[in-house]
Amino acid sequence: ACVDTSPYEDTPTTLADLPLLKDFSIGRQVAHFGNETLLYFTVKILDDGDLLQIVTNSGSHGTHVASIAAAYYPTDPSNECFQTSELVEGGNQNGIAPGAQIVSIKIANTSLKGMENICGLLTALNWTSKLNCDIINYSFGEKSFLPNYGRMYTHLSKFIAQTDVAFVTSGGNNGPSLGTVGSPGGSADGLIGVAPILSPTMMEYMYFQPTWKKQKEENGDGGCSTNGQHKIASCPVPSAYTW
Repeated sequence: ACVDTSPYEDTPTTLADLPLLKDFSIGRQVAHFGNETLLYFTVKILDDGDLLQIVTNSGSHGTHVASIAAAYYPTDPSNECFQTSELVEGGNQNGIAPGAQIVSIKIANTSLKGMENICGLLTALNWTSKLNCDIINYSFGEKSFLPNYGRMYTHLSKFIAQTDVAFVTSGGNNGPSLGTVGSPGGSADGLIGVAPILSPTMMEYMYFQPTWKKQKEENGDGGCSTNGQHKIASCPVPSAYTW
């Protein structure tokens, strides 16, 4: 397929100057809409060439999750560019399953600011079966009110019962108390729900969150200097709690 990106190019461009792109699953080719936008895309060719999908991402979350799952550094696991940091010096940056094949199926609807919907989820489940995937890593989720209820749960239950695919999904970032785990990770049978652990020490260091053990400095300002600059990591900033 040839995608006309000439309106976004820095120099006069015709279709003859643009690359022919194969289906990404075959050619692994990536292009973008000019240097000004830097909007990268791939193509998916369907129905014997009658249907073309131009696929863009809606954020970096997928790359983040894929790196945790299957990042692979065969020659230098510690990666020299990070060795100046004491926190990760000598640390292994390989993922949980280094070298595993990643199949990226986009469910985030760009027109909905990255939100997923039932149509996208069901389409993704169908592609999972077509591509013979072994594991689903579904790092999306919402709040839930009733477990195992609704159209999506019906389809998920059938999919899990009829396939050998392990379905791993997020438990959400809410809590503590009732509703700590969300949907579908904590509200659907047959799924493996994974939720984060965030200790008081991590809250202070990573998110500048107040903790029960936080102590104010002698001047009583809670760890913030008079000019508004943070002096210690426990100085809270306006943001939602991440439990």
